[in-house]
Amino acid sequence: MKRIFLWLILWVSLVGLACSASGAGTDNARYAPAGDGTEYPQEPEEVVSAFLAAQQEDPKQMERYLSTTALAQLPPEGAVEMLHCQDVVMGYLISSASVSQNPPGAIVEVNLTTGQAELGRAFVLLRQNGVWVIDEILALP
Repeated sequence: MKRIFLWLILWVSLVGLACSASGAGTDNARYAPAGDGTEYPQEPEEVVSAFLAAQQEDPKQMERYLSTTALAQLPPEGAVEMLHCQDVVMGYLISSASVSQNPPGAIVEVNLTTGQAELGRAFVLLRQNGVWVIDEILALP
């Protein structure tokens, strides 16, 4: 029952965010290839994977995968702080993904492995300028 309630809350949040962000214009250059020949991920799961990989390789690059709303609310510590995790993420497993095309939105659930524990996170994504971006990261019970 808790899981159904959580999905309902996430879905309502996602629909509201997608509707409010649909008219917002952003800078397309932020979504262009990084100049190193890598393309921007096409699927929500790929965006989440790239975001988590950047945490280990170059945490500043994590911002590339965030929505304009998430960037505006970014904590001073950067995108790493959005994971609400005190330890470095050493691995992860995508446990589920749900994608809606109209309005465009997605929820990707991930189990993060740190040196201390396993943590569940729900990545809420929406489409901006034709690409999937992370708008919010929620802790799962």
